[in-house]
Amino acid sequence: MLKFIHIVGTRPNFMKLASLINKMNKEFNNKVVHTGQHFDTNMSDVFFKDLDLGKPDYNLNINSGDVNTQIGNTIIKLNEIFKDEKPDGVIVYGDVNTTLSGALTSNKLGIPLIHVESGSRSFNKGMPEEVNRIIVDHISDILLGCDFTTLDNLEAEGIYNNTHIVGNTAIDTFHNVYNDVKDEPNPIDGEFVLCTLHRPSNVDNIDRLKELIEHIGDLGDKVVFPAHPRVKNKLKDVDIPDTIEIIEPLGYKDFVRHLNHCKYAISDSGGVQCESTILRKRLFTMRDTTEHTLTVELGSNKLCYDPKELKEMVNLSVDLSYDIPYIWDGKASERIIEIIKEYYGYNT
Repeated sequence: MLKFIHIVGTRPNFMKLASLINKMNKEFNNKVVHTGQHFDTNMSDVFFKDLDLGKPDYNLNINSGDVNTQIGNTIIKLNEIFKDEKPDGVIVYGDVNTTLSGALTSNKLGIPLIHVESGSRSFNKGMPEEVNRIIVDHISDILLGCDFTTLDNLEAEGIYNNTHIVGNTAIDTFHNVYNDVKDEPNPIDGEFVLCTLHRPSNVDNIDRLKELIEHIGDLGDKVVFPAHPRVKNKLKDVDIPDTIEIIEPLGYKDFVRHLNHCKYAISDSGGVQCESTILRKRLFTMRDTTEHTLTVELGSNKLCYDPKELKEMVNLSVDLSYDIPYIWDGKASERIIEIIKEYYGYNT
């Protein structure tokens, strides 16, 4: 039986992993390595529980030091695991530092590398994730894109072999969780806006963070803000308007419930862009670029880098009406498994 090692470390990784590994477990031997990039209990353990993932086979607990130290220590530990487990393939997800670490280790050991969410581009190399995406795609053996723009992006960089459009495994997971919670009542008393912010470009500069909070608080709507522990610590130096309620991080099921019932959402996340699009829920993304360009084309996602423009953008919003792309039908994992079987010449 073929053996695969899945490398995850952050909330977006967990969602992309869940639907795929649950189906791959029926046909392959799978091991999960959690690097610990998101190490708070509410940011990892709760997600594993919500998504029925069980405990990872390895938890590296690499959660301190600067970025280069984290990447270096992750590579050192993954190197030993890969040598011991001798997998037939390594599967990495998305674009975080965990993704890059797993890809580099796999490549240097000559192990076939499978990249879930290949070809996504923001065309902004000032984003650390963009650099990670480019490097990982250029050393991957199987490249699995979310939508039709991804193949164009890969071809523009000279990547043609073993590229596939499969859909989005995080959306597969979203469909499954949404079906479980869609009929549950509003978790908040009354109408509210859901807000998440976590990117260093927004939260590490205290002046930028203060400006964001000021203008989000000036929208005239009640705003519920589940804050990452690192962000919550920074918010101690910010005057929080009465209209904004800071709450603890949400597990994935609770987050989907909040997104389902909110009036609209504000975020800088990549995953929320896709999730809100599925729900036809208006999202204002506090960035000037996005790797999920399809969400902008459909009209569900509005980019807003300057928070001074947010209120006017909200006031000018119109009802959303579009067809969900068929490639986001919740069957990405099935497509991926067929591609893997073909690549390895695997017969059950």
